[in-house]
Amino acid sequence: MLKIVGIDRHRLAVFMGFITIFLNSQIVMFNVHNPLSISGAFECFIATLLIYSALHFTLMLINKRIHTIDCVLAIIIGGMWCSSAIASYLYYEQPLYYGLIEERRVLALLAYFPLVQLIRKGILSSEQIVRYVFICALLAAGLQWLIKFNLVSVPLSHFQEASEFATDDSTARKDRMSIAVMYLVFALFYGVAKGRRENNIKGYLWALFFLLTLFFVTQTRQITIASIASVLTLSLTNKKFRVYALSGFLIIGIISAFLANTALLYYPTHFSSLLDLQHLQNSARYFTLNIIFNELIDSWFMPHGSLSALWQNGFSSIYTPHFFLSDVGIFGTFFRYGIFAIPLLLYAFKVFAGEILRMPKGIERNIVISSMLMIFFLLPTSAPLEHRGDFTALILALAVGKNYRQTKEGQ
Repeated sequence: MLKIVGIDRHRLAVFMGFITIFLNSQIVMFNVHNPLSISGAFECFIATLLIYSALHFTLMLINKRIHTIDCVLAIIIGGMWCSSAIASYLYYEQPLYYGLIEERRVLALLAYFPLVQLIRKGILSSEQIVRYVFICALLAAGLQWLIKFNLVSVPLSHFQEASEFATDDSTARKDRMSIAVMYLVFALFYGVAKGRRENNIKGYLWALFFLLTLFFVTQTRQITIASIASVLTLSLTNKKFRVYALSGFLIIGIISAFLANTALLYYPTHFSSLLDLQHLQNSARYFTLNIIFNELIDSWFMPHGSLSALWQNGFSSIYTPHFFLSDVGIFGTFFRYGIFAIPLLLYAFKVFAGEILRMPKGIERNIVISSMLMIFFLLPTSAPLEHRGDFTALILALAVGKNYRQTKEGQ
C-alpha cells in the first residue's frame, strides 16, 4: 500500500520515530506552567502507547523473540498502575476506575517500547535519537525565551491561572515556564559530554545556554541544582574534564551572579530559600511529608494508593488542598505502595543500573549516566517511575538499545 502511494517505509518510520520523541518531550502536554500545552494531548499519547505496547508484545510472542528487560518493565508498569488503584479502593473506597485514571502518569514509561524498537530495528541509531532530543530541547528553550521576552504571545489567562499555584508573591515566579524541562537537562548533559569528548568549546556553550534557561526561565530549583551536581560528580572521574567543568561552572556562577545582582534580584533569593528552614517548614511539601509519615506509621506502612480529583475532590477533601504527592518524590511512592515500595525501587534501579553500566564508552553513556545521577539526586522531590516516567523511559531505551546493537554487531 505504501509503495502504491509513493511513500518510503523507512522515511515514514524515521518520521514517526521523531514524532514519538517530540511527544515524549512533554512540549505540548498539560502543565500549569506550560503555555503551549494542549488539553488531552497526554491522554492521547498514553492511549497510543498502550496500543503500541500491546502490538509489541503480540509480535514478540508470535516471533518468539522474548526480551527479558521488556517483560520486566511491563510487569513493573502494570503492577504499579493496578496496585495503586486497588490500594486506594481498599483504603479510601475510591472506585477502581478513578484509581486507574489517577495513576495514568506511570504509563508514560511505555514510551520505552517504541523508542527501544527504533534502535533495535536500526531505524534510528542511539546517536540520532540523542540529536533529535537535542533538537526538541533547543526548540523548547527557544520558545521559552521568546515567550519570556514577549516576542511570542500566549493567552494571558495562562499566567493568571499559573499565579494561583505560586507559593510566593514574586512576579518572576509567577511567569515561570515548564516546557520539556527534562529534555533541557538532557541537552545540557549532551553539551557537556560533547565538549568533553571532542575537547571543543561549542559543547560547553550549549550547556551554558541550557543551564541559564533552567535558571532564569523555568526556575526549577531542584532540577537546576541536581543537574549541576550530576555534572560535577561525573567530572570527578576525569582530571582533565574536572578542570573544564569546574572552570565552566565558575564562569556560569559569575555571570549568573552579575545578572542577578543587577536586574534580577529575585533569583538568588528564590534559590537560597531552599536553605531557609522556616520557609521549608511553611511549605506545602513539608505539610505533605508530615501527613505521609503519620499515615504510614498509623497504618503499619500499608499502601494507600492515590485519589483522583474527579472523585470527591480527591485528597483535598481529606487532607486540605495543600497535600501534593507529586512534590515529595519517593515519599509519595511510599505513600502509594507502602512497604512494597522498597523492593519495587531496589529491583527497578538494579535492572536500570545493570543496563546503563553495560553501555560502551561514548557520548551516549556519559549522558545516560549523568541523567541517572540526576534522577538519584531528585529522589526526595521527584519520583522517577511515577512523575518522570517519560525521561526514565528515554534513558533506559538508549541504554538497552545501545547494548543490543553492540551485541548484534559483535556476533
